[in-house]
Amino acid sequence: MGETWQQVHLFIQKQEYAQYIALVGNTQNSNGDLGHSAVDDILLTDGSCDSLRGNTCDFETSDLCEWTPTADQGATWIWNSGQNLDHSNGPNSDHTFDSAEGHYVSLKHSTDNKNAVAYLTSPTHQSSGAMCLQFYFFMQGRTNWTGSLSLYVKSPSVDINFINPVWKITGHQGDAWNLGEKSLNFVSEYHTVFAAVEANDGGNSIIAVDDVAMLDRDCPAAATCTFEDGYCDWSNIRGSDTMDWVMNSGYTPTANTGPNYDHTLHTVYGHYLYIETDSVLVSSSAVLESSLIPSGTYCFEFYYSMYGKDIGAFAVRVVRNNTVNILFQKFGNQGPDWKLGKVQILEEADFTISMMALSGNGNEGDIAIDDTWTSKNVCYDNPDKFVCSDGEVILQEQVCDFIPNCVNGDDEMFCGDCNFEFGTCGWNFQIE
Repeated sequence: MGETWQQVHLFIQKQEYAQYIALVGNTQNSNGDLGHSAVDDILLTDGSCDSLRGNTCDFETSDLCEWTPTADQGATWIWNSGQNLDHSNGPNSDHTFDSAEGHYVSLKHSTDNKNAVAYLTSPTHQSSGAMCLQFYFFMQGRTNWTGSLSLYVKSPSVDINFINPVWKITGHQGDAWNLGEKSLNFVSEYHTVFAAVEANDGGNSIIAVDDVAMLDRDCPAAATCTFEDGYCDWSNIRGSDTMDWVMNSGYTPTANTGPNYDHTLHTVYGHYLYIETDSVLVSSSAVLESSLIPSGTYCFEFYYSMYGKDIGAFAVRVVRNNTVNILFQKFGNQGPDWKLGKVQILEEADFTISMMALSGNGNEGDIAIDDTWTSKNVCYDNPDKFVCSDGEVILQEQVCDFIPNCVNGDDEMFCGDCNFEFGTCGWNFQIE
């Protein structure tokens, strides 16, 4: 779950007998690594959670937060979990808890028509300007599978057969939950609708959805993150690597390696991701992958730190249709400072960006990354710039000038109180 607090809403059904709430934690995972768990700010209120109106839903209750499935010739959405896969297809674990006990909704296949469409319709949303719909989807099938998941936005009175989807993805997307995002700006009451088609996989495919959230802001650009509020749309890829990218601030635990502060704020309070190479095998790998990005021309830029006598390797790759292309790679010690990297991407199909680190021969080999961003254009040599969370680029001199230039005010977000004991906190000094 990362090094940030996660907010959870859980609806508890009324029972005829007394109930107790038990919080159970396990600090050791299957490979023997120790972790830590913490709980804070528990609040129990009478009535249902706000999530039951569909603005956010983790599908942990059978009422589906008032989302409504509609069957078509036997194809429909069902409430499911990894523990209940005897008579249906679905992922082995949900996205919310990464557990077989967690729940999601998945497609129950049609026995009559493989092209039947199963709809999952939200409660009525009230228009409130720019919104970001975020959700996680799981799509797994054979190599030539043509099943699809689509997203529609419509007024209550509009027939879905007469409108086009605002988002659609087709075919096998790997054995993992993927982040989907779509910016919405509707002018009246509306529904969001997921539509799934099994197509030609003979009942062996999986289509599932979990953790739907309607956020009161524009969606950020893909693969764009300062890591000050979590991992954004980046995810550790489990199973294909042997360690994770973990969040940190300040020094890394091992001396003589890693950065001393982040790149965003240039302070020990700012956050970045890194690999901890103490007590790991040589050539252990960590893979971080972005959400799916539509085809097109992009410039992907990032800051990296590779400092220490035992540094291994770092690579940026593009993954498309199970094909991996390396666009950027560095080996060995690159010095103590954060360095800017950039790659030009031109893809004719949807793709993901993957950042991979390999450990070297020793424990002084920490590799770190910070401030990733993707802009839809060719790369230019312009280091004096700041990238807003929605992908807009402004001049670095416009940051902390008391004038919000980013739509979401990102350029003035970290420019408040400062004792200047551990850096400038984003303040810029100008001499006239």
